[in-house]
Amino acid sequence: MSIAAVVVTFNRLALLQECIAALRGQSRRPDEIIVIDNSSTDGTADWLAAQNDLTVVRQANLGSSGGQYTGIKTGYQKGHDWFWCMDDDTIPDPDALERMTATPYFRRPDTGFLCSTLFWSDRRPHYLHAIHPTRAADWCGTVLEDHCIRVSMHTFVSVLVSRVAVAAVGLPVKEFFLIVDDYEFTDRISQRFPCYCVLDSRVVHKTRHNDKAPDLWGADLLKECYRARNEVAWALRRRSMGRWGRLQYIATLWMYYGRMVLKRTAHPRLLWWLLRGMWFRYRVETIK
Repeated sequence: MSIAAVVVTFNRLALLQECIAALRGQSRRPDEIIVIDNSSTDGTADWLAAQNDLTVVRQANLGSSGGQYTGIKTGYQKGHDWFWCMDDDTIPDPDALERMTATPYFRRPDTGFLCSTLFWSDRRPHYLHAIHPTRAADWCGTVLEDHCIRVSMHTFVSVLVSRVAVAAVGLPVKEFFLIVDDYEFTDRISQRFPCYCVLDSRVVHKTRHNDKAPDLWGADLLKECYRARNEVAWALRRRSMGRWGRLQYIATLWMYYGRMVLKRTAHPRLLWWLLRGMWFRYRVETIK
């Protein structure tokens, strides 16, 4: 089965080069590496043009959400069976892909996605992107044999999505732009197919910090604004939570951000983005 690696980048050339080097050095190399360049202006386009083993798609800056949308769609139209999705700050261990393809679930036609365990630059577990296991009854009897845990969601940091799943549930929501698109997409998949975290497959996620609260007055504000809007919009459509669960979740978001605004640890703009989420409607695009 053929695998396309999908890498989304924007103005982070050094990280992109490290990511591509890690993909080229895989013990089981992807059959194609598709790079989505969201109109970088830091020399990324020139460097990509000099690479003869990459498929490059340059588009307007549609964020990581629009990048994954385009990358998976491109890989699907090229006929690949699996799509190994990541942003440019994902640095897989040399055997990360081999470990995922070695699991019995890779060969099962009903598997929705497989994902890796995430570590920060210092090889500590990545606390900001923990795995989301399902009920222990789903995996505790087999985890010592297959080294896999059944999960319900994962971020776009080394998630291997099957073609069958994309055909069934559609593409990521490009309108989300920055964040929550990965959880919405993988949750949509896990509602239809069993999905697993492969504990022996490891990647480093080079975020700016691992255990520090976001700066909701400065560098992290825009990303958190998109998170607030997208979380509300997703909750309104998330059937797995039930009506009462959706209302509780949205109320919790309002209390969480409202408390931080009152304490002046978060910009009041976040409340406006929460409100925007109440009427923000997104479309899930299907593909054949």
